[in-house]
Amino acid sequence: MIGFTQEKFVGQIVAKGKFSPSQVTPDWLQKYELIGAEDRAKLIDDASLVVTHRHSKYSVDWFSIDVIPEFLSIDTGNAFNDNVVDLICGVITLLHSSEVDTVAINFHAHYKASDEDLYNKIGHAIAPKDFWSRILSVDEKVEKIGLRSMRMDIEPRVENLGEDRMSRRITVEASNVVSNAIYLALSVEYRFSDSKTRVGFSDMVVEKIRELWGGGVDESVQIFEDILKQGSRDHV
Repeated sequence: MIGFTQEKFVGQIVAKGKFSPSQVTPDWLQKYELIGAEDRAKLIDDASLVVTHRHSKYSVDWFSIDVIPEFLSIDTGNAFNDNVVDLICGVITLLHSSEVDTVAINFHAHYKASDEDLYNKIGHAIAPKDFWSRILSVDEKVEKIGLRSMRMDIEPRVENLGEDRMSRRITVEASNVVSNAIYLALSVEYRFSDSKTRVGFSDMVVEKIRELWGGGVDESVQIFEDILKQGSRDHV
């Protein structure tokens, strides 16, 4: 994209419900062929490996996993890939005793601006400097005023309280990872209704994860690029 370079892009899948962290171990993942022997060996030898009754956390190049009794999270690690979808779907399918109430697909990206003027223009477009200068009575003693973080929530109208719900959240921030960069995030959350039958429910969860991920990758990139284009459209 003209004026911006994508420096980092990460996908994350989160399932909220009831889980057994001590069950989701590297050995368990290899036993059911969700990871290979090489990945299992790397994980076992990693000093940062955590596996307890309350918390399991470990990572290799292509995924990072975090499990507590209330949620299971897997992200794409150092390199974006679609293999994490098969991994989390496999885990959910195997954990027959788990109950999932919500799944969320999150995409995070850092876009570095070609110069500082372009970087500042995004913040000024989203949070107009003139507006906030008047509100805050900014004078010559103030060195800088600028956007740090903004979130937009999109909640659909629900006709029936017993139906499933899907919401979106878009986040725009100054990146704390890359200099002169904009951090953009899209979170798509799907909440299953309380009345949903649990018979064959894990298959429904897996289907929904694949559906949200499949459409979410392209949607997130499109939204991120639209934000940057609209925010910088007057840049010369």
